[in-house]
Amino acid sequence: MKYDTAVIGGGLAGISAAIAAARLGCKVALVQDRPVLGGNSSSEIRVVPTGAHCSGLRRELRETGIIEEMLLESWHRDPLRSFWVWDTILWEWVKREKNLTLYLNSSAREVVMTKKKRIKGIICEQLSTEKKFYLEANIFIDTSGDGTIAYRAGAKFCMGREGKKEFNESLAPDKPDNKTLGSSLMFVARDMKKPVKFTPPDWARKFPKEKNLPFRVHSDIHYGYWWIAYGGIKDTIRDN
Repeated sequence: MKYDTAVIGGGLAGISAAIAAARLGCKVALVQDRPVLGGNSSSEIRVVPTGAHCSGLRRELRETGIIEEMLLESWHRDPLRSFWVWDTILWEWVKREKNLTLYLNSSAREVVMTKKKRIKGIICEQLSTEKKFYLEANIFIDTSGDGTIAYRAGAKFCMGREGKKEFNESLAPDKPDNKTLGSSLMFVARDMKKPVKFTPPDWARKFPKEKNLPFRVHSDIHYGYWWIAYGGIKDTIRDN
């Protein structure tokens, strides 16, 4: 298939890029390797987009544009803020664009180059149908987590945390390092209103007291937890 624009990665950045291009009249392909859209904001990870003010209480410090459209629809339709409704709204916003074709469960694996710095197409595999397909486009936008297509096309990249001096960031480390965002370990806790015996697996790492997990809220169990992560001191791609 031939498109004007191909977007790899169906998180909020990829959704916004794909919808914006489609509204400008481009024929767009959006390739997402998961069964749902939204990336970290989806029901799979559950990090709500709240803009510059993470509590969401200061409404003027919030996302705008296409993300604002979807958030307004979510607040109107679902005051209880179900993540599964959010998944549905993201899917609806993408599917209603006539110029946009969505490829879910599809992983962009390889690039085909015409020149050293020009991508002609990408080879994708769709796990749900066991199909392999080839997409050509004039413009490719890599908004995936790992940037595989950009990397394989020879794009320059950096990995880890930059030092304070590079962008004058006061909260950055003094010197750059290789630490990255780890992989989320998802679990759910429920108040059963009575003591419940639990025998952990022998291999499980134990955190017996609240002080063993500092800087975390330990009281809210309504939505489940997502705030344990692992891998940030390793190579989160090669060691995954």
